[in-house]
Amino acid sequence: NRSFRINHAKAATLVSLKCDAETPQKGWKTIENRLQHIAKQWDLVVLGMGEDGHFASLFPTAQQLEQGLSLNHNQHCIAIDATESEHAGMYPLRMSLTLSSIVNSKKIIVLITGEKKLQIIREVLEQQAGSQYPIAALLNQKQTPVEIYWAE
Repeated sequence: NRSFRINHAKAATLVSLKCDAETPQKGWKTIENRLQHIAKQWDLVVLGMGEDGHFASLFPTAQQLEQGLSLNHNQHCIAIDATESEHAGMYPLRMSLTLSSIVNSKKIIVLITGEKKLQIIREVLEQQAGSQYPIAALLNQKQTPVEIYWAE
């Protein structure tokens, strides 16, 4: 937190997607209320991507994936249950921003590493249509520019 809060960013406020609730499902309303009270449009969103094409905890097998990827969704966040995802690790119950909230920004940057992730991005971009990878919803939307940065 402190390393990012230098120069003009000193006035930034950290808004956590965690609270004291036992589960993300029980804490969803608390986090949604926090997000409702901050800027209506993000300046910049920086995301990573997993080897299954997930971003922002929007896993391909998450029970709430369709709702989380909907551009017509009016919620800023969503409680995710990714218990069926091997990529969720030890914490399959998570809070995530929704795609509709993420694209409500001026710019989006996706940072990836490794050949496997690069191949997923190439596949999605070459298809120019639907895909089994959640990242396709982000890359195929037309509302906000997305830049992708890759390193081996």
